[in-house]
Amino acid sequence: MILSQTIQIFLLLLCLHNNGNNAQTEGDLGDDLDINGFDEESILGYDPLIDKLSETIIVMKNQTAVLPCSIEYLGIYKVLWLDVHNLPISFEEKRVIDDSRFSVIRASDSDWNLQIRDVKTEDEGVYRCSVNTNPPISKTVQLHVKFPPSIIHNNDSDITVYEGDTIKLLCHATGQPKPNVTWRKSTNQSNSCKFKSSAINEVDSTYVMYNVTRDCDGVYLCEATNHVPPPASRSFNVIVESSMLEKSYLNYSVAPKVFLRNDQIFQGVGKETILICLIIAFPHAVNHWEKNGKRITSSEQYYIETYSEPENKLILSLKIKIKSEMDFGEYKCVAANKHGRQEKYMLLKEIKYDYHTTDSFERKRKPTALPTFYSEPSYAPMSSEFLYSKSEYDRHTLGKLSFLISLLRFWLT
Repeated sequence: MILSQTIQIFLLLLCLHNNGNNAQTEGDLGDDLDINGFDEESILGYDPLIDKLSETIIVMKNQTAVLPCSIEYLGIYKVLWLDVHNLPISFEEKRVIDDSRFSVIRASDSDWNLQIRDVKTEDEGVYRCSVNTNPPISKTVQLHVKFPPSIIHNNDSDITVYEGDTIKLLCHATGQPKPNVTWRKSTNQSNSCKFKSSAINEVDSTYVMYNVTRDCDGVYLCEATNHVPPPASRSFNVIVESSMLEKSYLNYSVAPKVFLRNDQIFQGVGKETILICLIIAFPHAVNHWEKNGKRITSSEQYYIETYSEPENKLILSLKIKIKSEMDFGEYKCVAANKHGRQEKYMLLKEIKYDYHTTDSFERKRKPTALPTFYSEPSYAPMSSEFLYSKSEYDRHTLGKLSFLISLLRFWLT
Protein backbone atom coordinates (compact mmCIF):
# COMPACT_ATOMS: atom_id res chain seq x y z
CA MET A 1 0.00 0.00 0.00
CA ILE A 2 2.80 2.41 0.94
CA LEU A 3 4.65 1.61 -2.30
CA SER A 4 1.62 2.37 -4.49
CA GLN A 5 0.99 5.62 -2.60
CA THR A 6 4.64 6.59 -3.05
CA ILE A 7 4.38 6.01 -6.83
CA GLN A 8 1.21 8.12 -6.99
CA ILE A 9 2.90 10.96 -5.09
CA PHE A 10 5.95 10.77 -7.34
CA LEU A 11 3.78 11.00 -10.49
CA LEU A 12 1.86 13.91 -8.99
CA LEU A 13 5.06 15.78 -8.14
CA LEU A 14 6.42 15.10 -11.63
CA CYS A 15 3.24 16.47 -13.17
CA LEU A 16 3.40 19.58 -11.01
CA HIS A 17 7.05 20.09 -11.90
CA ASN A 18 6.34 19.86 -15.65
CA ASN A 19 3.43 22.23 -15.32
CA GLY A 20 5.67 24.73 -13.54
CA ASN A 21 8.30 24.56 -16.32
CA ASN A 22 5.82 24.84 -19.21
CA ALA A 23 3.77 27.67 -17.74
CA GLN A 24 5.03 31.06 -19.04
CA THR A 25 2.24 33.38 -18.03
CA GLU A 26 -0.38 33.72 -15.38
CA GLY A 27 -2.98 32.69 -17.95
CA ASP A 28 -1.14 29.47 -18.75
CA LEU A 29 -1.05 28.57 -15.03
CA GLY A 30 -4.71 29.29 -14.76
CA ASP A 31 -5.51 26.75 -17.50
CA ASP A 32 -3.99 23.87 -15.49
CA LEU A 33 -4.37 24.86 -11.81
CA ASP A 34 -6.85 26.69 -9.67
CA ILE A 35 -4.83 29.65 -8.42
CA ASN A 36 -7.60 31.19 -6.33
CA GLY A 37 -6.41 31.75 -2.80
CA PHE A 38 -2.66 31.76 -3.61
CA ASP A 39 -0.57 34.70 -2.50
CA GLU A 40 -0.05 37.09 -5.39
CA GLU A 41 3.67 37.42 -4.73
CA SER A 42 4.09 33.63 -4.93
CA ILE A 43 2.44 33.57 -8.31
CA LEU A 44 4.65 36.41 -9.52
CA GLY A 45 7.76 34.29 -8.96
CA TYR A 46 8.83 34.39 -5.28
CA ASP A 47 10.56 31.15 -4.29
CA PRO A 48 9.32 29.27 -1.19
CA LEU A 49 11.34 30.04 1.92
CA ILE A 50 11.85 27.56 4.83
CA ASP A 51 12.53 29.02 8.28
CA LYS A 52 15.55 26.81 9.10
CA LEU A 53 17.65 24.21 7.31
CA SER A 54 17.94 21.93 10.36
CA GLU A 55 16.62 21.63 13.90
CA THR A 56 16.82 19.24 16.86
CA ILE A 57 13.85 18.20 18.99
CA ILE A 58 14.19 16.28 22.29
CA VAL A 59 11.15 14.55 23.76
CA MET A 60 10.41 12.01 26.50
CA LYS A 61 9.24 8.55 25.56
CA ASN A 62 5.41 8.17 25.43
CA GLN A 63 4.94 11.94 25.11
CA THR A 64 3.94 14.00 22.03
CA ALA A 65 6.57 15.47 19.71
CA VAL A 66 6.00 18.35 17.28
CA LEU A 67 8.52 18.65 14.45
CA PRO A 68 8.35 22.26 13.18
CA CYS A 69 8.39 23.28 9.52
CA SER A 70 7.41 26.83 8.49
CA ILE A 71 7.32 27.77 4.78
CA GLU A 72 6.69 31.24 3.35
CA TYR A 73 5.61 31.95 -0.26
CA LEU A 74 4.63 28.32 -0.93
CA GLY A 75 2.39 29.24 -3.85
CA ILE A 76 1.68 26.33 -6.19
CA TYR A 77 4.22 24.02 -4.59
CA LYS A 78 3.50 21.04 -2.35
CA VAL A 79 4.88 19.89 1.03
CA LEU A 80 6.03 16.34 1.73
CA TRP A 81 7.23 14.84 5.06
CA LEU A 82 9.70 11.92 4.92
CA ASP A 83 10.50 9.60 7.84
CA VAL A 84 13.83 8.29 9.16
CA HIS A 85 13.90 5.72 6.33
CA ASN A 86 13.25 8.44 3.72
CA LEU A 87 9.72 7.14 3.08
CA PRO A 88 6.69 9.48 2.76
CA ILE A 89 4.65 10.20 5.88
CA SER A 90 2.32 12.90 4.55
CA PHE A 91 1.49 14.78 1.36
CA GLU A 92 0.11 18.24 1.99
CA GLU A 93 -2.16 17.74 5.01
CA LYS A 94 -2.98 14.10 4.24
CA ARG A 95 -1.30 11.20 6.04
CA VAL A 96 -0.15 8.47 3.62
CA ILE A 97 0.87 5.82 6.19
CA ASP A 98 -1.24 3.57 8.40
CA ASP A 99 0.23 4.84 11.68
CA SER A 100 -2.41 7.18 13.15
CA ARG A 101 0.10 8.64 15.62
CA PHE A 102 1.41 10.87 12.82
CA SER A 103 -0.46 13.96 11.61
CA VAL A 104 0.19 17.40 10.08
CA ILE A 105 -0.94 20.33 12.20
CA ARG A 106 -1.22 23.89 10.90
CA ALA A 107 -1.49 26.74 13.38
CA SER A 108 -1.10 29.25 10.52
CA ASP A 109 -0.92 29.27 6.72
CA SER A 110 2.87 28.92 6.78
CA ASP A 111 2.99 26.06 9.34
CA TRP A 112 3.40 22.46 8.18
CA ASN A 113 4.36 20.87 11.49
CA LEU A 114 4.51 17.09 11.91
CA GLN A 115 3.00 15.80 15.16
CA ILE A 116 3.90 12.37 16.60
CA ARG A 117 1.80 11.15 19.53
CA ASP A 118 2.94 8.50 22.04
CA VAL A 119 6.55 8.67 20.86
CA LYS A 120 8.47 5.38 20.80
CA THR A 121 12.20 4.78 20.94
CA GLU A 122 12.17 3.55 17.33
CA ASP A 123 10.79 6.93 16.21
CA GLU A 124 14.18 8.51 16.90
CA GLY A 125 16.07 9.72 13.83
CA VAL A 126 16.15 12.39 11.09
CA TYR A 127 12.88 13.57 9.48
CA ARG A 128 12.69 15.72 6.36
CA CYS A 129 10.19 18.44 5.40
CA SER A 130 10.46 18.88 1.57
CA VAL A 131 9.01 21.25 -1.04
CA ASN A 132 8.84 20.17 -4.70
CA THR A 133 10.69 23.14 -6.17
CA ASN A 134 13.35 22.71 -8.87
CA PRO A 135 15.68 21.80 -7.31
CA PRO A 136 13.70 20.68 -4.21
CA ILE A 137 14.29 22.48 -0.92
CA SER A 138 14.01 20.75 2.45
CA LYS A 139 14.53 21.04 6.18
CA THR A 140 15.85 18.24 8.42
CA VAL A 141 14.59 17.72 11.97
CA GLN A 142 16.58 15.44 14.29
CA LEU A 143 14.33 13.73 16.86
CA HIS A 144 15.92 12.46 20.10
CA VAL A 145 13.80 10.27 22.39
CA LYS A 146 14.78 10.23 26.08
CA PHE A 147 13.74 7.51 28.53
CA PRO A 148 14.76 6.61 32.10
CA PRO A 149 17.32 3.88 32.80
CA SER A 150 16.36 0.26 33.27
CA ILE A 151 18.41 -2.74 34.36
CA ILE A 152 17.85 -6.10 32.68
CA HIS A 153 17.84 -9.06 35.07
CA ASN A 154 19.66 -11.56 32.89
CA ASN A 155 21.70 -13.29 35.63
CA ASP A 156 21.29 -14.56 39.19
CA SER A 157 20.94 -12.14 42.10
CA ASP A 158 22.15 -14.64 44.74
CA ILE A 159 25.79 -15.62 44.36
CA THR A 160 27.61 -18.16 46.56
CA VAL A 161 31.40 -18.48 46.35
CA TYR A 162 34.25 -19.77 48.51
CA GLU A 163 37.04 -17.89 50.22
CA GLY A 164 39.84 -17.07 47.78
CA ASP A 165 37.57 -17.03 44.73
CA THR A 166 36.98 -14.13 42.32
CA ILE A 167 33.46 -12.69 42.00
CA LYS A 168 32.25 -10.91 38.87
CA LEU A 169 28.93 -9.05 39.11
CA LEU A 170 27.38 -7.93 35.81
CA CYS A 171 24.90 -5.06 35.48
CA HIS A 172 23.12 -4.57 32.12
CA ALA A 173 21.67 -1.02 32.02
CA THR A 174 19.89 0.78 29.17
CA GLY A 175 18.50 4.30 28.84
CA GLN A 176 18.65 7.50 26.80
CA PRO A 177 20.89 9.37 27.39
CA LYS A 178 23.35 6.60 28.18
CA PRO A 179 23.07 5.92 31.93
CA ASN A 180 25.95 6.25 34.36
CA VAL A 181 26.39 3.03 36.39
CA THR A 182 27.84 3.04 39.92
CA TRP A 183 28.42 0.22 42.41
CA ARG A 184 28.29 0.28 46.21
CA LYS A 185 27.80 -2.01 49.15
CA SER A 186 24.49 -1.77 50.97
CA THR A 187 24.05 0.76 53.78
CA ASN A 188 25.59 -0.10 57.17
CA GLN A 189 27.92 -2.66 55.60
CA SER A 190 31.64 -1.96 55.40
CA ASN A 191 33.51 -2.92 52.25
CA SER A 192 37.07 -4.07 52.92
CA CYS A 193 37.29 -6.24 49.81
CA LYS A 194 39.70 -5.64 46.96
CA PHE A 195 37.57 -4.75 43.95
CA LYS A 196 37.62 -3.20 40.48
CA SER A 197 34.69 -1.57 38.67
CA SER A 198 34.75 -1.21 34.88
CA ALA A 199 32.49 -0.79 31.83
CA ILE A 200 32.53 -3.55 29.20
CA ASN A 201 30.46 -1.67 26.60
CA GLU A 202 27.69 0.93 26.39
CA VAL A 203 25.19 -1.12 28.41
CA ASP A 204 27.23 -3.53 30.56
CA SER A 205 29.20 -2.72 33.72
CA THR A 206 31.10 -5.18 35.90
CA TYR A 207 32.12 -5.23 39.56
CA VAL A 208 34.95 -7.68 40.22
CA MET A 209 36.23 -8.73 43.68
CA TYR A 210 39.47 -10.67 43.98
CA ASN A 211 40.54 -13.23 46.60
CA VAL A 212 37.33 -12.81 48.57
CA THR A 213 37.04 -13.36 52.32
CA ARG A 214 34.10 -13.70 54.67
CA ASP A 215 34.18 -9.89 55.02
CA CYS A 216 32.96 -9.71 51.42
CA ASP A 217 29.58 -11.12 52.49
CA GLY A 218 26.72 -8.72 51.91
CA VAL A 219 24.39 -6.98 49.48
CA TYR A 220 25.89 -5.03 46.57
CA LEU A 221 23.90 -2.46 44.60
CA CYS A 222 24.17 -1.54 40.92
CA GLU A 223 22.62 1.92 40.37
CA ALA A 224 21.97 3.54 36.97
CA THR A 225 21.12 7.24 36.45
CA ASN A 226 20.86 9.48 33.37
CA HIS A 227 19.06 12.59 34.76
CA VAL A 228 15.73 11.18 33.55
CA PRO A 229 13.71 10.02 36.58
CA PRO A 230 13.33 7.53 38.04
CA PRO A 231 16.79 5.94 38.48
CA ALA A 232 17.15 2.15 38.39
CA SER A 233 18.92 -0.20 40.77
CA ARG A 234 19.53 -3.90 41.27
CA SER A 235 20.88 -5.80 44.28
CA PHE A 236 23.21 -8.81 44.39
CA ASN A 237 23.42 -10.93 47.54
CA VAL A 238 26.95 -12.30 47.86
CA ILE A 239 27.57 -15.24 50.22
CA VAL A 240 31.16 -16.32 50.92
CA GLU A 241 31.61 -19.79 52.40
CA SER A 242 34.68 -21.22 54.09
CA SER A 243 36.87 -23.06 51.62
CA MET A 244 38.72 -25.01 54.36
CA LEU A 245 35.52 -26.56 55.65
CA GLU A 246 34.43 -27.33 52.12
CA LYS A 247 37.68 -29.20 51.43
CA SER A 248 37.46 -31.13 54.70
CA TYR A 249 33.84 -32.22 54.23
CA LEU A 250 33.28 -32.54 50.50
CA ASN A 251 30.25 -34.78 50.90
CA TYR A 252 29.00 -33.44 54.24
CA SER A 253 26.31 -30.80 54.74
CA VAL A 254 23.97 -29.75 57.54
CA ALA A 255 20.93 -27.50 57.31
CA PRO A 256 20.93 -24.82 60.04
CA LYS A 257 19.47 -25.53 63.47
CA VAL A 258 19.01 -22.71 65.99
CA PHE A 259 18.82 -23.18 69.78
CA LEU A 260 17.98 -20.59 72.45
CA ARG A 261 18.76 -20.93 76.14
CA ASN A 262 15.73 -18.77 76.99
CA ASP A 263 12.82 -17.62 74.90
CA GLN A 264 12.41 -14.48 77.01
CA ILE A 265 14.56 -12.27 79.23
CA PHE A 266 13.88 -9.26 81.50
CA GLN A 267 15.87 -6.06 81.89
CA GLY A 268 15.33 -2.38 82.66
CA VAL A 269 15.87 0.85 80.73
CA GLY A 270 19.43 2.13 81.07
CA LYS A 271 20.81 -1.39 81.55
CA GLU A 272 22.63 -3.79 79.27
CA THR A 273 21.79 -7.37 78.38
CA ILE A 274 23.10 -10.10 76.10
CA LEU A 275 21.03 -12.39 73.87
CA ILE A 276 22.68 -15.67 72.87
CA CYS A 277 21.78 -18.32 70.33
CA LEU A 278 23.58 -21.49 69.28
CA ILE A 279 23.72 -22.41 65.58
CA ILE A 280 24.63 -25.82 64.19
CA ALA A 281 25.13 -25.85 60.41
CA PHE A 282 27.52 -26.71 57.62
CA PRO A 283 28.57 -24.72 55.84
CA HIS A 284 27.92 -21.58 57.90
CA ALA A 285 26.73 -18.81 55.57
CA VAL A 286 24.30 -16.18 56.85
CA ASN A 287 24.01 -15.75 60.63
CA HIS A 288 22.56 -12.58 62.13
CA TRP A 289 20.07 -10.99 64.54
CA GLU A 290 16.97 -9.10 63.41
CA LYS A 291 14.43 -6.78 65.02
CA ASN A 292 11.22 -5.64 63.36
CA GLY A 293 12.34 -7.30 60.12
CA LYS A 294 15.61 -5.33 59.93
CA ARG A 295 19.06 -6.84 60.21
CA ILE A 296 21.07 -5.65 63.23
CA THR A 297 24.68 -4.61 62.73
CA SER A 298 27.29 -3.61 65.31
CA SER A 299 26.93 0.02 66.40
CA GLU A 300 27.05 2.19 69.50
CA GLN A 301 23.93 0.46 70.82
CA TYR A 302 24.50 -3.08 69.53
CA TYR A 303 27.58 -5.29 69.63
CA ILE A 304 27.63 -8.66 67.87
CA GLU A 305 30.18 -11.41 68.51
CA THR A 306 30.56 -14.93 67.15
CA TYR A 307 32.39 -17.85 68.73
CA SER A 308 33.21 -20.93 66.67
CA GLU A 309 33.21 -24.31 68.39
CA PRO A 310 33.81 -27.90 67.25
CA GLU A 311 31.23 -29.98 65.40
CA ASN A 312 30.04 -27.08 63.22
CA LYS A 313 28.71 -25.15 66.21
CA LEU A 314 28.68 -21.37 66.35
CA ILE A 315 27.55 -19.08 69.17
CA LEU A 316 26.05 -15.75 68.07
CA SER A 317 25.72 -13.16 70.84
CA LEU A 318 24.03 -9.76 70.75
CA LYS A 319 24.88 -7.18 73.42
CA ILE A 320 22.20 -4.48 73.75
CA LYS A 321 22.34 -1.11 75.49
CA ILE A 322 18.71 -0.48 76.41
CA LYS A 323 18.07 3.23 75.89
CA SER A 324 14.27 3.38 75.79
CA GLU A 325 11.12 1.28 75.76
CA MET A 326 11.47 1.01 71.97
CA ASP A 327 14.35 -1.43 72.51
CA PHE A 328 12.07 -4.04 74.08
CA GLY A 329 10.28 -6.60 71.95
CA GLU A 330 11.08 -9.62 69.79
CA TYR A 331 14.59 -10.30 68.55
CA LYS A 332 15.15 -12.98 65.94
CA CYS A 333 18.24 -15.16 65.51
CA VAL A 334 18.54 -16.19 61.85
CA ALA A 335 20.75 -18.88 60.30
CA ALA A 336 20.75 -19.85 56.62
CA ASN A 337 22.88 -21.69 54.10
CA LYS A 338 22.28 -23.35 50.74
CA HIS A 339 20.66 -26.34 52.49
CA GLY A 340 18.00 -24.45 54.45
CA ARG A 341 17.07 -21.71 56.88
CA GLN A 342 15.90 -21.56 60.49
CA GLU A 343 15.09 -18.74 62.89
CA LYS A 344 14.11 -18.48 66.55
CA TYR A 345 12.59 -15.61 68.51
CA MET A 346 13.66 -14.25 71.90
CA LEU A 347 11.46 -11.76 73.74
CA LEU A 348 13.13 -8.94 75.67
CA LYS A 349 10.71 -7.60 78.30
CA GLU A 350 10.94 -4.54 80.49
CA ILE A 351 11.24 -4.77 84.26
CA LYS A 352 10.11 -1.62 86.06
CA TYR A 353 10.92 -0.38 89.56
CA ASP A 354 9.09 1.90 92.02
CA TYR A 355 11.26 4.10 94.22
CA HIS A 356 9.77 5.02 97.65
CA THR A 357 11.68 7.30 100.03
CA THR A 358 11.29 6.16 103.68
CA ASP A 359 13.53 8.92 105.02
CA SER A 360 16.05 11.40 103.73
CA PHE A 361 18.89 8.87 103.86
CA GLU A 362 17.32 5.60 102.76
CA ARG A 363 15.63 4.43 99.57
CA LYS A 364 13.95 1.09 99.19
CA ARG A 365 13.45 -0.42 95.73
CA LYS A 366 10.48 -2.69 95.00
CA PRO A 367 9.78 -4.36 91.65
CA THR A 368 6.26 -3.80 90.35
CA ALA A 369 6.05 -7.35 89.03
CA LEU A 370 7.84 -10.55 89.91
CA PRO A 371 9.74 -11.64 86.78
CA THR A 372 10.05 -15.22 85.64
CA PHE A 373 13.76 -14.77 84.99
CA TYR A 374 16.23 -11.96 85.52
CA SER A 375 20.01 -11.82 85.43
CA GLU A 376 22.75 -9.28 84.97
CA PRO A 377 24.58 -9.80 81.67
CA SER A 378 27.66 -11.95 81.54
CA TYR A 379 30.28 -10.81 79.07
CA ALA A 380 32.20 -14.07 78.84
CA PRO A 381 31.41 -16.25 75.82
CA MET A 382 29.01 -19.03 76.69
CA SER A 383 29.90 -22.60 75.82
CA SER A 384 27.53 -24.56 73.64
CA GLU A 385 27.65 -27.43 76.13
CA PHE A 386 24.82 -25.76 78.05
CA LEU A 387 22.43 -27.53 75.69
CA TYR A 388 23.72 -30.97 76.56
CA SER A 389 25.17 -30.80 80.13
CA LYS A 390 22.68 -31.93 82.78
CA SER A 391 24.91 -30.78 85.65
CA GLU A 392 25.11 -27.26 84.28
CA TYR A 393 21.36 -27.25 83.75
CA ASP A 394 20.87 -28.27 87.42
CA ARG A 395 23.23 -25.53 88.61
CA HIS A 396 21.38 -22.99 86.51
CA THR A 397 17.99 -24.11 87.89
CA LEU A 398 19.26 -24.02 91.48
CA GLY A 399 20.74 -20.55 91.03
CA LYS A 400 17.54 -19.30 89.48
CA LEU A 401 15.46 -20.70 92.35
CA SER A 402 17.79 -19.16 94.96
CA PHE A 403 17.55 -15.78 93.26
CA LEU A 404 13.75 -15.90 93.16
CA ILE A 405 13.56 -16.80 96.88
CA SER A 406 15.83 -13.87 97.79
CA LEU A 407 13.84 -11.52 95.59
CA LEU A 408 10.57 -12.72 97.13
CA ARG A 409 11.85 -12.08 100.66
CA PHE A 410 12.99 -8.60 99.69
CA TRP A 411 9.63 -7.83 98.06
CA LEU A 412 7.65 -8.95 101.14
CA THR A 413 9.65 -6.85 103.64
